[in-house]
Amino acid sequence: MKTKLFSLLLAVAVSIGTMFASDTQVNGIWYNFNSTNKTAEVTYHGSSYYTYSNEYAGVVTIPASVTYSGTTYSVTRIGDSAFRDCSGLTSVTIPNSVTSIGGYAFDGCTGLTKVNITDIAAWCNIAFGSSTANPLNFAEHLFVNDVEVTELVIPNSVTSIGDYAFYYCSGLTSVTIPSSVTSIGNRAFLRCRGLTSVTIPSSVTSIGDYAFYDCCGLTSVTIPNNVTSIGGIAFCRVNNIIYSGEATDSPWGAKCVNGYVDGYLVYSDDTKTTLLGCSAAATGEIVIPNSVTSIGQYAFYYCRSLTSVTIPSSVTSIGNNAFFGCNGLISVTCEATAPPTLGGTSVFSNVDKSIPVYVPGESVDLYKAADRWKEFTNILPTEETPAPCILASGTCGAQGDNLIWELSCDSLLTISGTGAMADYSSGSAPWYTYRTTITSITRWRN
Repeated sequence: MKTKLFSLLLAVAVSIGTMFASDTQVNGIWYNFNSTNKTAEVTYHGSSYYTYSNEYAGVVTIPASVTYSGTTYSVTRIGDSAFRDCSGLTSVTIPNSVTSIGGYAFDGCTGLTKVNITDIAAWCNIAFGSSTANPLNFAEHLFVNDVEVTELVIPNSVTSIGDYAFYYCSGLTSVTIPSSVTSIGNRAFLRCRGLTSVTIPSSVTSIGDYAFYDCCGLTSVTIPNNVTSIGGIAFCRVNNIIYSGEATDSPWGAKCVNGYVDGYLVYSDDTKTTLLGCSAAATGEIVIPNSVTSIGQYAFYYCRSLTSVTIPSSVTSIGNNAFFGCNGLISVTCEATAPPTLGGTSVFSNVDKSIPVYVPGESVDLYKAADRWKEFTNILPTEETPAPCILASGTCGAQGDNLIWELSCDSLLTISGTGAMADYSSGSAPWYTYRTTITSITRWRN
């Protein structure tokens, strides 16, 4: 009986012996330790990442190795959700020993402003479990030995630039890639909006999905003809792409290179019949010209600064994901009598479906019945403009109604008219009751 019990205990010990001392704190950092290969994983405090809040705050420096109970462990991984929702974290230093960072490791770290490392080559080879595994997603600024990297030169020892490697690193202004590199990973330089130049060598044969997506500071990119694979919308919102190779499956690679640029919009050619994309610099209202007959896939993908868009009557089709993520839109006007065909379920994903959609008066019922257009709940005839929402109003002039004030529902106080304002002592202004509501003031002269 004792032999059986000992065997059972030994089997259990072997099964769990590779990991022990879970969620153990050493010098302010929590770890999981692997006793077999003497490695450590940075983790969160508690049984789940949300057990405690902001257990990591301020400046955190992860060591390359840590000693616990007389044994030294190499820190090779930052675990899933390790720093998740630690909004008080402002800076993190990651050692070269780390080879992987788990999914959501830095998700919600909105206070991050600095990521410090010691070696670019090691950083290029880290396996990130998701976009928010990379702390650059929030910090946007990468430092090597406490010096910010703006002109990035990839070392010759690097053969591939990993997925998400420089994701959202807006501090970069230029990137030089050596001839040792053969592949650029998915989203490797996504939204590096400070980039103005990038050099891609002929050794590169594949460029991943979204690799340079939204690098709107780039005015021209030359892609070597040796590149045979260009991922989906890899160069979306890069205005001038020079490439004559034969890459396949490339919605923003081979199919859309050398597009015709006019202002913030990019077309397939100078006829401007097919709209391919929009610069991330586009803000406010966009009016699509009457020459356009089709709007391509991903054309306005995540153009969050757009507030309204006018689609001309000439448009008959809109590609999938064309307005995906345009959550700044407050109105859409479509002048086409027949509702344009929407090429998928995600044309207007993440767009508020309660915003007004203005269409020709005789076509309101058609839009309300059309596939995916009918998801909008406020389809109105073009000639119908809703009255502005006014919270309160009155007069405030020295002569009475020579000045009128209005407080809109979006907290804007507007004073209009001519002449002097009445002399209000503290607390006597007619809008005083709303003083905590007002966020901005505008004065209009009639």
